[in-house]
Amino acid sequence: MIGGGNVAYDVARSAVRPADENVAGHVAYDVARSALRLSGDKEVHVVCLESRQEMPADEIEVHEGAEEGIHLHNQRGPREVLIEDGKLTGLRTVRCTAVFDANRRFNPSFDEAQVENIAADSIIFAIGQTSDLSFLDPADGVESERGLIKVNRDTYQTTAPDIFACGDIAHGARLFIDAIASAQTAARSMHDFLRGTRTEIAVRKHWSPATYTMAESWNVLPRENPPSLESEKRAASLDNVEEDYSEGDARRQASRCLRCNVNTVFDTSICVACNGCVDVCPENLIRLVGLSELVRDDHWMERAVEEFGDLASYTDEQLDEMGGVMMKDETTCIRCAMCASRCPTHAILMKHFDFHRACVTVPTRNPKVRYG
Repeated sequence: MIGGGNVAYDVARSAVRPADENVAGHVAYDVARSALRLSGDKEVHVVCLESRQEMPADEIEVHEGAEEGIHLHNQRGPREVLIEDGKLTGLRTVRCTAVFDANRRFNPSFDEAQVENIAADSIIFAIGQTSDLSFLDPADGVESERGLIKVNRDTYQTTAPDIFACGDIAHGARLFIDAIASAQTAARSMHDFLRGTRTEIAVRKHWSPATYTMAESWNVLPRENPPSLESEKRAASLDNVEEDYSEGDARRQASRCLRCNVNTVFDTSICVACNGCVDVCPENLIRLVGLSELVRDDHWMERAVEEFGDLASYTDEQLDEMGGVMMKDETTCIRCAMCASRCPTHAILMKHFDFHRACVTVPTRNPKVRYG
């Protein structure tokens, strides 16, 4: 197996398992099915360019793969497929000295003097993904760019007015939720195209009070993965690797979850700058800073000038005597509510942020024409 990501380990771990493709209730990827056709005693090797620390595969995949007998060869790059008498006999690899160049771009370098041959009768590649656009015909009028189908990103309409494309083939490899979102947009656009309408999306949002506290000891409970079958059983069957949490374990792990739709809302008019929220914040993202630090940012300098007038002639000490502000980094807030529970004046409240999208459809003059 050539590759160091999760797909490589999915296929490698499938290859370790029995070569019975007819076990009811089990479905594998096409490439994994190829791996399962291996017969007899199997020894599976994974070859990847990355060092153990650089591998993109999840730690649990590598760990459980090792338990199942998979041999890992780090910092090795494929150089040649070895053939004897028309049969595959192995893979020649060379040492990879670096995966990225000085600018952190993918540009592997190798030491050709350090060669290792790995015996093999099957080689599977899992070294990335790309779109297969061979099905497109120039007569279709669907253009491509950089290996993807060219689309209007607002509508996912292609250069052929009556053809739409979405998901990875339109915007490249992303999370599956991005593919789902693009499919919803494409579906609306197709609906509009056929009906001669235009759909506008309006986001309706509001804040509502929230009674919100985290479970006791939430910040010290460790994350625990679900239990898994013993390695001998995993490698000898096609059963699911992970078992279910017990109800108690499931509830305990769920109690660690943070509510991302609950946010801190500050009422600056009753804040007494006691610094309590600063002291209690587990992420150290709330700071009480003087005016001298605030005005180093151009945006806040403009706001300070509006409030206090020209500040160019003041020293840092004088600016700090004029006032200070509480600053919070929203990008790293975990919504633990500790600041709200500590605030003596209730200047910090936890509130639900709720929203929904409303679709407004209006007719257009020219149905079935490209728009956007």
